Amino acid sequence: MSVEAPLRENLAAGLLRLAGWAPNDVLLDPMCGSGTIPLEAALMARRIAPGQSRSFAFERLLVHDAKRWGHLREASRLKQLAEPPAAIYASDQDPACGQSRTADVSGSGVAVDIRLRQSDVLALEAPAEQGVLIINPPTESGSAGRRSSMPSILKLGDWLKQRFSGWRAYIFTADLRVPKLIGLAPSKRIPLFNGPLECRLYEFKSCRDRCAKRFRAQN
Repeated sequence: MSVEAPLRENLAAGLLRLAGWAPNDVLLDPMCGSGTIPLEAALMARRIAPGQSRSFAFERLLVHDAKRWGHLREASRLKQLAEPPAAIYASDQDPACGQSRTADVSGSGVAVDIRLRQSDVLALEAPAEQGVLIINPPTESGSAGRRSSMPSILKLGDWLKQRFSGWRAYIFTADLRVPKLIGLAPSKRIPLFNGPLECRLYEFKSCRDRCAKRFRAQN
């Protein structure tokens, strides 16, 4: 069965930081699901501070300086950009995921910044010569452990080599067999947790330089 462990906003923002993504980099999330990663990227690229529009419990404290806090909020708003410096792309094969993501993003005011399409991951072409690609493939759990639930994961290595040779690719997954399955050797493995799930963020610095031999992961 599918694992219900959607990405929280802070984890998505952390993945972008760990991947070394910067607002000037083109970004693609080809399995965007509810769209947490591209949403956080758009907010970061526009310099929209976390919690910019929400209220906080400390505002009810007697010692709270409302005037000072208002100045800080306004200073933060003045730093915001009207649009991100580089394109942010997102896609998913499930049309319901795309609709859910659009609804979520619309409330933040950055829906226009994310270029969304419905597509199978293997049908996608690189939208630019260089960029950062972050993939969070769905996984399932069972007696055999946590495994990638999409047959296309087996073809992901060839897809990266053939169509994203100039990109840095990152795969975030609870399935620790993924490097071996796709036949690419990661340049880095970062242990992380998504809720109770032990995961890895695998880095593939340049898909052009990776060989197609099966990789035996050492975890």
